[in-house]
Amino acid sequence: MFRFYQARDLIEASMLRDYLADHRIRSEVFRAGLSSGAGELPANIYPEVWLYDERDTDLARGYLREFLRPAGEPEAWICPNCGEQLGAGFDLCWRCGASREPA
Repeated sequence: MFRFYQARDLIEASMLRDYLADHRIRSEVFRAGLSSGAGELPANIYPEVWLYDERDTDLARGYLREFLRPAGEPEAWICPNCGEQLGAGFDLCWRCGASREPA
């Protein structure tokens, strides 16, 4: 086994393990129960994701970059019904009430 990533918390480590599994990379989470002692224990108590096969490292790094990339913000859009320009946070046109077309 090969130490691959130190997570912020158990949730992140578990989600990364599952994300890698979805891409057929076997991994395991270690130090799962120690993160509750953060601030009172040494810094190396955070959960870690370990790969079963070191040959998966390069591929897993690519998936790690995807996993850590922030979700894209919705873009501004133009109403297909009346042509009004709308902000990214709106799903309905404030002028005519039409819905945003699916992306």
